[in-house]
Amino acid sequence: NPSVATKLVIGGASPINAGACNPYTITSKDAYGNASDVTTNVIADLTGAGAGAFYSESTCTSTQSTAQISSGLHQTTVYFKDTAAANHTLAASDQAMVLTAIGFALTTDPALPFELTLSGNATAQAGVGEPYSIGLLDEYGNVTTADQTITVALTSTGSGSFFVNSNCTVS
Repeated sequence: NPSVATKLVIGGASPINAGACNPYTITSKDAYGNASDVTTNVIADLTGAGAGAFYSESTCTSTQSTAQISSGLHQTTVYFKDTAAANHTLAASDQAMVLTAIGFALTTDPALPFELTLSGNATAQAGVGEPYSIGLLDEYGNVTTADQTITVALTSTGSGSFFVNSNCTVS
């Protein structure tokens, strides 16, 4: 049998994709890491969300800042979603300060590519090559990468040309 609960541990998937709603369990555990039922209701403050948020259901529509493990139980589930690519340390801190909060390292990765970006000077001097960069963003504005080659057709409304080298000799 487990000993008396001494800590609250939050756990789930990491990394996750930006914009995805993911479940996380909050478990009361004894000093040896065994799940241990609480003898009174435990209300925990949910922290570490950064720009993301905790939710009460799997559709991630109703935010919550606390979670409860009911007396006689040892676990509850919350949901987390963030649209920003970031690193977090999620935690569930016992409001009564009886159980120690054990943080969970979570990485939110960018979602799949959604749009191309083109950056460089808006004006160019005649006869001088100007560098431009093409990038990818996910639907939330995070810089992302593609799993496969993406072919981009470059066109111009002026008389300029696009080149693949800095000497402007290979188009």
